[in-house]
Amino acid sequence: MSDLRPRSRSIDGIARHGRPRPSRPALTLAKFVAEAIAVVAVSAASVAGIAVTQITSNIKTWPCPDRSRAHCRTSDRSRTASMS
Repeated sequence: MSDLRPRSRSIDGIARHGRPRPSRPALTLAKFVAEAIAVVAVSAASVAGIAVTQITSNIKTWPCPDRSRAHCRTSDRSRTASMS
């Protein structure tokens, strides 16, 4: 004899494997809000990345007149610009 339950021959619906879980409106709302936040976060990161790329591509650099200095000062930049 088998330990399995005898199966009925009639079909009472599509889902024969178990009872559907009861709906939980609060959980459904929390999932929706979490998904919306994820979409907004990815979109914001994308827009920020594009903005950074555009800003950094517009930065113009020039060499320091005195190469022994690590960084040019603002006054050096104005002198270099006026010398050109």
